[in-house]
Amino acid sequence: DCLLSRGLGDVYKRQVEERIAFASLRGRILKIYLKGWRASFIRPSAYKNQQRFSSSIGLECLQRAENNSAAIGIVGGYRMASDELDRKYSAHEGRVFMSGTQALVRLPMVQMRRDREAGLNTGAFISGYRGSPLGGYDQHLMKARRELEAEGIVFRPGVNEDLAATAVWGSQQASVSPGFRKDGVVGIWYGKGPGVDRSGDVFKHANAAGSSRHGGVLAIAGDDHGAKSSTVPHQSDHAFMAAVMPMLYPSSIHEFVEFGLAGIAMSRYSGCWVGMKVIADTVETTASVDLSGEGRIFVEPGDFQLPADGLNLRVPDDRWAQDNRLQTYKAYAAIAFARANRLDRVTLDSTDARLGIIASGKAYEDVRQALKELGCLLYTSPSPRDKRQS
Repeated sequence: DCLLSRGLGDVYKRQVEERIAFASLRGRILKIYLKGWRASFIRPSAYKNQQRFSSSIGLECLQRAENNSAAIGIVGGYRMASDELDRKYSAHEGRVFMSGTQALVRLPMVQMRRDREAGLNTGAFISGYRGSPLGGYDQHLMKARRELEAEGIVFRPGVNEDLAATAVWGSQQASVSPGFRKDGVVGIWYGKGPGVDRSGDVFKHANAAGSSRHGGVLAIAGDDHGAKSSTVPHQSDHAFMAAVMPMLYPSSIHEFVEFGLAGIAMSRYSGCWVGMKVIADTVETTASVDLSGEGRIFVEPGDFQLPADGLNLRVPDDRWAQDNRLQTYKAYAAIAFARANRLDRVTLDSTDARLGIIASGKAYEDVRQALKELGCLLYTSPSPRDKRQS
């Protein structure tokens, strides 16, 4: 067993991105801390005495790890090839180890691939302003610039949140502009909760104007309920409601891409901008994520009648027509879309239930955990209602 405390040397300078990875070594755990350029190894039993071994011994340990098992996240052993590290963006199936922020970087790439498979020629535009818990999102986007550009995705950080939102609004107008060569542009805005507040004017105007039919807008809001790294506690739910913007709230990193895709599809159908809420407890986590949810097919509601001219952005348009579409059709179209695609669903049911609990996002996971610890969660099988709808 060995503890690598300094890094893997200059040869891996461009490949090492994760701070901590775990690899199994003959049934035991090898911790790899990636902090510097030179490699030094410490035997755990002699850690207090700081007894160090040569790098050759350490690399031999890593070779043994590679030969005996696969790693979780970063591939086991010392061969951390760039293609393995980048698999979180290039993989199409299986499981991938990634952080919540990296899942948000992956999201537009998956959407572009889905559009190509559907015969659409689309692009994507991302703009926003960093702030915890999305403080590192722009850095990850810049690191993935090569992968993003290969998928036709443009990232331009905003001077502030509302100017970034205005730029994303412009991406939806591209489809009605002369000389436009794409079927549509997906717009993604990101910002901290207070940034949602200051962008309210843009959100209301842009949401009233609408999204393009093959574009769609997802507004990612990073909320800090406990003001852990903010001057005030904040949540974006009410700001989105005030702008008549539907909001999705993934319960964990495992739902980030799937809910993001659902939000874009909802935006295209309803003409609304769609908000997606993330918090530190979800976006600042890492996990091995199953990619099967990225292939989910979204259906249009069969119980909602769209107006003949649709609900998407058009030119010319006036404020009274926009408000009528928003209040009469668009909000209800989003609700119908959520119902048709079971975005809200019953996960536990009983024929003689006397109490109902409704929870969303991370709170849903917390409620399930609390019920389990109280001994109230006796089973986790799909409810009869879920079975009927599946």
